[in-house]
Amino acid sequence: MESLTEVEFDEWCHETLVKEETYCDRHGFDVISRRQHGFGEHYTRLVEFHSGLELEIWEGNFYHDESVLGQHDELMPLVSKFYLSGNHHVLTPGIKEISDDYVESGGQHYLLYLPDINEIEQWSAGDRVKQIRIQFPLDWLQVYCKELDSLPIPLRSLLDRPNPPRFHRSGGGITPTMLRVLKQIDDAPYSGAIERIYLESKVLELLALQFNQLAENERAIHPLSSLKPVEIDRVYQARDILIGHLDNPPSLLDLARMVGLGDRKLRRGFREIFGITVFGYLHDYRMEQARLLLCVNKMRVADAAQTVGYSH
Repeated sequence: MESLTEVEFDEWCHETLVKEETYCDRHGFDVISRRQHGFGEHYTRLVEFHSGLELEIWEGNFYHDESVLGQHDELMPLVSKFYLSGNHHVLTPGIKEISDDYVESGGQHYLLYLPDINEIEQWSAGDRVKQIRIQFPLDWLQVYCKELDSLPIPLRSLLDRPNPPRFHRSGGGITPTMLRVLKQIDDAPYSGAIERIYLESKVLELLALQFNQLAENERAIHPLSSLKPVEIDRVYQARDILIGHLDNPPSLLDLARMVGLGDRKLRRGFREIFGITVFGYLHDYRMEQARLLLCVNKMRVADAAQTVGYSH
């Protein structure tokens, strides 16, 4: 797929623009925009808080395959991302701290710090994506964090090193508690200043839930003695490949070959890290995706089944 630069993509969208609406201070403190153009339809709501936090609710419906070459500047903030539906592929060749090729998928949440890199984001025609993002500067953490032990390891490195390393970390599946908070953010029951206070409290609650889950994941993995760090990364890469190919997952042997592990090592790694077999994980993930499609997207059962890879 040929990639457009961000400038080329913006120009193409402008040339094929069908409809655009932008509302500043719609609720007294936010910006809402809706655009329809040749690539698809996009909705964005951006809220800034006095604490330095930013909340973005973003939805996209893609008419065509889309591949865009983007650049992160040196001052890119820390990003917390919750994927409610859809997925997209990211290529980051030559960045030593992260995988060259990964997928972000619906039903998962991520924490990332990726300043000063180039990446290619790829979206598929027909996909409907919805995500809630939280951005915050590195020094925001210092207000809360005098003791670092309770934080996930990537966050500790941001506070105790002058040149912190980049990272892209999956926190696993969106839990029912997280989903409840996400829906409360999406359907805030107040207006004006009260809504702004309410939204900021829910953003903080969501971050607390994510940080806690990441820390628990690390405590579960830390005692493992049979897997090297590079092997743990490859097991996570295998997990990402599985959830990126729900409709046609690779065989166990093909999956092991794709990540550079033996099939026995991959099976053992899945059991040690996720506490389940490779295809047991795939089954549970499909069921969780189906639950989100039914609850969040109000999708018909037959359509949800087809979306997550079941023929009936």
